[in-house]
Amino acid sequence: MRKPCPERERGIRNLFPLILLLCLVALMGGSLAGVADPSLPLGTSMVQAASEWRCRCGDECYGCPYDVDNDCVVNVVDIMVVAARWDCRCGEACYEARYDFDDNCDIDLADIMAVASRWRCECGDACYDCTIWQPSGITPWQLQFTDLPVDQSYDVVMYDIDLFDNDASVVASLHAQGRVVIAYFSAGSWENWRPDADDFPDSVKGRNNGWPGEKWLDVRQLDVLGPIMEARMDLAVQKGFDGVDPDNVDGYANDTGFNITYDDQIAYNVFLANAAHQRGLSVCLKNDLGQVIDLEPYFDWALNEECYHYSECDELLPFIDAGKAVMHVEYDSPTSAFCPWSNAHNFSSMKKRLDLDAWMEPCW
Repeated sequence: MRKPCPERERGIRNLFPLILLLCLVALMGGSLAGVADPSLPLGTSMVQAASEWRCRCGDECYGCPYDVDNDCVVNVVDIMVVAARWDCRCGEACYEARYDFDDNCDIDLADIMAVASRWRCECGDACYDCTIWQPSGITPWQLQFTDLPVDQSYDVVMYDIDLFDNDASVVASLHAQGRVVIAYFSAGSWENWRPDADDFPDSVKGRNNGWPGEKWLDVRQLDVLGPIMEARMDLAVQKGFDGVDPDNVDGYANDTGFNITYDDQIAYNVFLANAAHQRGLSVCLKNDLGQVIDLEPYFDWALNEECYHYSECDELLPFIDAGKAVMHVEYDSPTSAFCPWSNAHNFSSMKKRLDLDAWMEPCW
């Protein structure tokens, strides 16, 4: 028998007034919209003409946080999913960060009303309110994968940290300081130390990619890799991350051991972007400079390693031209060499050590 969530009984006792509240919302046609969202004037009808009946991969409305079941309308199902977690707090089994809309480590009435105030909002309506983080211009950020725990003292907008090596408490702590938190994982290579390593059959593992314990993946086998990558993104959502940084997505241009074509890689990378957006996650295009023009529309920002060292930074300008940020890191070149160009072109650049500990030397 499943153990009840701590303090759940108190939440259940309080559900009766909530049900009455929801009935009022229904009877009034959504006129309580302004309670949790002051941007919506009191009395505004929630039933507006939707631009589309169903969201498709790539649509702006795809994967909105208040539409919990992703059916393109905010309804009683979405409200009750959140209401069922009333009084669940950080550290409890019933707590899920994605339902804690005000990031206060407590799923409370404010979170329930954040959904209830959007009753009957559909894809295309202004009140549907799909917000996925899409940075623009120079955006201070930090990248740390080693020398854990994460050093949270840097005054930056975004932290990029490992999906598996950090639990929800780290994400919540960074959120409490106003940081956006991105989850790193490798989408194009198998890593033998990851907790889901046994989920990858031998048929998708190719040649070593130059790092110990890693092998390129056959991204053509989307039926095998797709569910694994979706499970990783679901984990990112459960831990409360705001977005994902899927690495090694340029296998087509490397000696993987597979005959991966340009179009195979495009299909896989578009799948990753759409899967992230479906879950309300921001997603970056990591390196893969040869496909920037084709992939920029699907991704929210770019992250590049050593474009200055290889004289390739110009290839990232389509992201800048589209109003999307480019996060950029160099390992060997001095900041005096690349910072002037980076700042002039609105790149968010810094120097890091190759082991990606907390040390950084930013250009901004």
